[in-house]
Amino acid sequence: MSKDLKDKVEEYEKYENQIKELNDRITEVEVERDYAKDQMLKALADYQNLEKSMHTRNEMILNGLKRKVAQSIFDVIDDTGFAEKEADKLEIKEETKKWFEGIKDIIDKLRHALDHLGVQVIEVNTGEQFDSAIHEAIATVPQGDEGTVFDVIAFGYKLEDTIIRPAKVVVSKNS
Repeated sequence: MSKDLKDKVEEYEKYENQIKELNDRITEVEVERDYAKDQMLKALADYQNLEKSMHTRNEMILNGLKRKVAQSIFDVIDDTGFAEKEADKLEIKEETKKWFEGIKDIIDKLRHALDHLGVQVIEVNTGEQFDSAIHEAIATVPQGDEGTVFDVIAFGYKLEDTIIRPAKVVVSKNS
């Protein structure tokens, strides 16, 4: 073999080794890139899961606060409702009627506040079937159709699909 040919073969082998080393390095960099990409995707997924979890947690806290505020208003609405029923039975002076009208306006504002919080009244009618999911039986009477609502003592309330307070009812029960 001539010296030129031998030099060219050595040069060729040198370049071939450099190409092999470069290809090996490219493979290493691609593996590192894939690893970094995988880690970045995992971090992004973790972040998205954390964001969802925080959103859910915040919704739970907010609904808990709404529930507490609403429950503090229920008793006021109930008590004034009882007073309103009794006032309708009494013969009262005109100026006292105006005072009661003012109280009714306040109760309407409280009901509007509940509505604004997303709290809805559970409508209950006498004569409908008793449902323990939405009714709380506080008494029974031996009148009417068995297992039906005889009287509504206090309305129930729900926040979204969750019952905050069942309607307080008197249930008909034949002895």
